[in-house]
Amino acid sequence: MDERELEYKFNLAMEYEKEEKYLHAIQLYTYLLNAPSYKRDSAVQLHRIYEKINNIEQASKAVKNYLNDVPDDFEVRKYYALFLMKHSFYEEGAEQLSMLSAAEIPEIKFLTGLNGFFRKDYNTAAVDLTDFLSVNGSSDYLHDAYFYLSKSHLELNNIEKALEAAREADKIFSNSEELQLLLAKIYLLKGLNLHAFDSVSKGLRINNESRQMNELAGRILIEIGEFDKAENHLNKIVGESDQQDEILTLLGLIHLKKAEYKKAEELFSKALTLNPFNRHALEKIKVCTENLNKQNIS
Repeated sequence: MDERELEYKFNLAMEYEKEEKYLHAIQLYTYLLNAPSYKRDSAVQLHRIYEKINNIEQASKAVKNYLNDVPDDFEVRKYYALFLMKHSFYEEGAEQLSMLSAAEIPEIKFLTGLNGFFRKDYNTAAVDLTDFLSVNGSSDYLHDAYFYLSKSHLELNNIEKALEAAREADKIFSNSEELQLLLAKIYLLKGLNLHAFDSVSKGLRINNESRQMNELAGRILIEIGEFDKAENHLNKIVGESDQQDEILTLLGLIHLKKAEYKKAEELFSKALTLNPFNRHALEKIKVCTENLNKQNIS
């Protein structure tokens, strides 16, 4: 078959794909796998269709078969490794990445570090990400490398190194809710509540509806005695939190600190209805009851 006919079939397959006529597209791409000039593109397009229709096994097979025939296609191998990581096949991803070198893929240490992080091998992640950063001063991956290096150090309880890496990420790109949340958590571990609140405030400017940011804001504001502000943040998320009993307990704690024992008791009671094993609510509702009894006696 000449190149013009192959090009016609490939373009026709792409048209079928755009029209979501996937069976017709698959048939044509499968046929074109036998044409050397269209083998690579057809394998990748097949992979994308199968992934789109959530047939992950066939999506993997399409690229893996191609790599068995063309093992030196480093870009496709990187692409395949990222696909495996995306779908949580981290061990298989590590195997593919082990076949690549920095000469072929300059960001390889970033990718192995990222894979290590998601495999919960935080030591490997920290080492590989540090290696990547030591020789890549202008990569597009710098922000993410510092971000995951910080998270790896945090998992390893290296708080100072976690903070150092997170600050470097913040210098590159600060408009990230995830990064500001990470910074806030690190500052809290160091007992730097006001620094933590600065990061939370930045995060809330990015996403004012963030459940995690509003909860952290509430917790920090309780610690520094800003009870009304804390209540405003917690009321935003009380109905949508996965741990609604925890938010109700925090709201109860605010009213307890304000000596509003009846309101506090109601909130702790609601928390215990949702989770009878909420230890903090159990402890604090007793305090409310004791103070209410004293008020009744007097």
